[in-house]
Amino acid sequence: MTRPASSAPKPFVTGPRPVATRRHSTLSLVIFPSPPCASMSTPLAPALALVTFVPVITFDKPGHQQLAHLSSAEGIVLAERIAGHEFRPINYGHVPGCTYCDPEIGSVGLTEAEAKQRGFDVRTGAFKFGVLGRAKIAGETEGFVKIVADKKYDEILGVHMIGPRSTELVAEATLALRLECTVEELIRTIHAHPTMSEAVGEAAHAAHGAAIHA
Repeated sequence: MTRPASSAPKPFVTGPRPVATRRHSTLSLVIFPSPPCASMSTPLAPALALVTFVPVITFDKPGHQQLAHLSSAEGIVLAERIAGHEFRPINYGHVPGCTYCDPEIGSVGLTEAEAKQRGFDVRTGAFKFGVLGRAKIAGETEGFVKIVADKKYDEILGVHMIGPRSTELVAEATLALRLECTVEELIRTIHAHPTMSEAVGEAAHAAHGAAIHA
């Protein structure tokens, strides 16, 4: 039975319908982390035999971190440049590294040794997860957070942690480095209780002399 035209469902359209256009291109860009083997088992093998591979293009010296999130950021910057949009260079010193083990590890920025090698007058602060109520509730009390900062300007140079949720908590540390945050600003940032993130705030307190709840 044919439904009457008046009762036919209508598409949800909130504005003018887009006009479909067809674009033709004679150039395709294929990106691989490394040249694949011609003998590898893949439906693309015949096509790959016709591709000329060139060295991988990066925005920094060869050998930087081979991380998915960094590659994604590079791709976005590349797309912005190709499209002629404003773009910001990637700061390779602010790329977070995560190790998905037990306990987890998160790290971004300079280590204490690296900061000293670069001539910084370094101050550090550390705080153990085991002190936190949230860690005790979860039964995950191993590990600590360590902050490396410049004593002269109080700028945070690096944050390193091992313990529960470290691969998540490192995001706050990455933002702190990007915004050139000082230890004092991190101290004044209110961290919810009870949470694992309190360890970051307490480590900042420790860098200025003493963690409140140590």
